[in-house]
Amino acid sequence: MSLVDGLGHPRTFFRIGQSLYFEIAALCSVLAWIDRIGYTLRMTATQMQAKKWDRDSYYRLAESGALRPGERVELIEGVITEMSPQNRRHARLIGRLTMGFAPRFSTTHVVRVQLPLDLGASSQPEPDFALVTLREDEDCPLHPRCADLLVEVADSSVAYDRNDKASLYAKYGFPEVWIVLAQEERVEVCRHPKPDPDAPYGHSYSYRVQVGAGEAITPLFAPTESFTIFPRSSVLG
Repeated sequence: MSLVDGLGHPRTFFRIGQSLYFEIAALCSVLAWIDRIGYTLRMTATQMQAKKWDRDSYYRLAESGALRPGERVELIEGVITEMSPQNRRHARLIGRLTMGFAPRFSTTHVVRVQLPLDLGASSQPEPDFALVTLREDEDCPLHPRCADLLVEVADSSVAYDRNDKASLYAKYGFPEVWIVLAQEERVEVCRHPKPDPDAPYGHSYSYRVQVGAGEAITPLFAPTESFTIFPRSSVLG
């Protein structure tokens, strides 16, 4: 028996071929659409990084849904900058520091955790911690413009936090920044901003000292308080 006899009338081949043709055409259309979407997303990401954004257009972009849900970005001197994802060590430090800061300063400060600061038209950074006075938190029209202490937890972003973010905060006059070096279990204390033409944003801190595990730090704005970020027995892997 021939193949034709097995499938029936030769028109069966025509119908099968026609059906396969339309299915393949539909699949090609879907693949082309996916490719166009991917190209658009790649172009959008490239354009977002290349364009200089201001505060208003940055927030309009977020409200339009152009940013992916849960995408962690911040506006740094006109550039939309992606923030590093939080690994276990980073997340645990955020939790521990929140527990340490909040009870001590609840009557004088708002402990803002990973929330924006309003540094004018070109920068809306989101430090891991900003200790903001109750008055500033109440009076600011958008987000706080100043803070007594900023803290950045640096794990995979050590170089960026120590250089770029510290320079940015110095430029805008923040008196004290703690950069928590998660892998080394040390804290770099930065104080006294100053002009510095060699720094990424033209400013740096004149006082930079690293504090090791088991050592206490006393913030400038609260000389009666002290914090030991990494007890000697700390294991944060």
